[in-house]
Order: sequence, then C-alpha cells, then structure tokens
Amino acid sequence: MSVKDDMDKGRKIIEAVFLGGDVNALDELYTPDCVLRTPPFPDINGLTAIKRATTEMRKIATIQRIDWEEEIIEGDTAANRYTIHLKLKNGQDISLHRAAFLHWKDGKVAEEILYQDYSAILQLMGNQQAKN
Repeated sequence: MSVKDDMDKGRKIIEAVFLGGDVNALDELYTPDCVLRTPPFPDINGLTAIKRATTEMRKIATIQRIDWEEEIIEGDTAANRYTIHLKLKNGQDISLHRAAFLHWKDGKVAEEILYQDYSAILQLMGNQQAKN
C-alpha cells in the first residue's frame, strides 16, 4: 500500500473517530508507540494516550464536519491541511484549522506533528475550565 493509500485510509478513520465516535478505529491509524507532537503543548506518547486525549476532546465539543483542504506526499512523509468545525457544549461554533506532518511506518502513523489554530484551542480550553 502506498502512503497515498494510507492517507486515504487515514482520512476515513479520522472521520469515523471524530464524526462517528469510534475511538478504537485509531488502532488502524497509529502505531502502538506513536508520538503526537502538538507544539507548544507536551507530546502525547502512545496510542492509549492519543485515544484518551481524543475522548476528552469529544467531551468538550461535537465535531460537525471536517474539510480536507490540501495534501502533499513525499516518500513515507505526508503533510495535510484541514479544518475541523466544532460545536461546543455551550452552543458556540468554532473552526479549528490544522496542519499536520505525518511519518508513516508499515501503513500506520509513527509520528504526527500537529500545528493548530491556537485561538480556537484557547476557546476550547476556556470552555473546559468553565465546566470545572
């Protein structure tokens, strides 16, 4: 399978996870020891931790849709740009713009470096703090 095929599979998995709630589908996307780097936040190490972080995000907001905007593939590395449209539990709509670099190994992501729209992240974090 090519990295292009892996990316196609990855988009379907991300949609199953974020739109359908199937967090266990991440087993098909990430290696067990993968690293998710989200500067300036600490790395998320391992598939179990990524599943936990994904579950926590889904508690704060409902994902309405994902717009896949751009993709570049070279060798076993891919980059993509996409927007996640969310609705917070308080009814507020947020668009979270992301750019990711993915390093693939044997058909799964071994490392992802994710850059995000930090103003939207701060809104999400503020919403979470307001709940506590």
